[in-house]
Amino acid sequence: MMEELKELLKCPLDWSGFPVQNWDESILKADWHFAMGSRGFEMTDLPDDELDLKMLEGDDHEIQQLISNLKMRREETLEFYMTHCAGKLHGLTFLTPAEHGKHYIPSIGTQEIVSKTKYGDSLFFENLQSDELKLEFWNWVDTFFHGIWGLASYEMMMDPEDEVYNEPESKLWRRLVSEPHVRICMEMRRTIGASRGAPTKYICYDILTDTRVAHCYPVTEKESTAIMGDAQVINCDELNRTD
Repeated sequence: MMEELKELLKCPLDWSGFPVQNWDESILKADWHFAMGSRGFEMTDLPDDELDLKMLEGDDHEIQQLISNLKMRREETLEFYMTHCAGKLHGLTFLTPAEHGKHYIPSIGTQEIVSKTKYGDSLFFENLQSDELKLEFWNWVDTFFHGIWGLASYEMMMDPEDEVYNEPESKLWRRLVSEPHVRICMEMRRTIGASRGAPTKYICYDILTDTRVAHCYPVTEKESTAIMGDAQVINCDELNRTD
């Protein structure tokens, strides 16, 4: 029975291809357990880690109760997870500049691109690939929301009335998993385009979670700071982690 319980506790989405440094302490795992807890469990009723599971060993009645409850609420939990939690971010499609069209003009030189942005839309220097945009976004997520997350801390963070977890980072996470349209900015590892007539390393991700589509465009450092508000604009390069 214990193996069946462990399988039911696993997140149904495969996050193995995402750059999460430590799944067991990540905000993504805590988010999945929050989804399970929100569909009929008290947070303390669900085993959170190997220690909790070890403490259940030999208690066949409790294990069977957990299995029955998880199975009964499985469909409802999955729906909640995919619409109100990080599940809605898992399937994001990252459009290339060429696919989006507005911020990319092929076959023109760097100087002309910079000049055009002085009085027009920002432009990329190259057609960044979808895989690169996806990787940088998830590097950003793992760096920006990195820490030791558990069920209790995540539940507190998801309550906007809780003053302990009401800093800019928590507010931004709540927006990412609840609002249909969110913009975030970061500093890329290289100059990626031009905005306001000047080259820039800063990029904005315009994310539509309802349709699971994200497109990007270059912004100035000042614009990125304005978009992020009180939250920090970070460089999410894997080689320059902030932790």
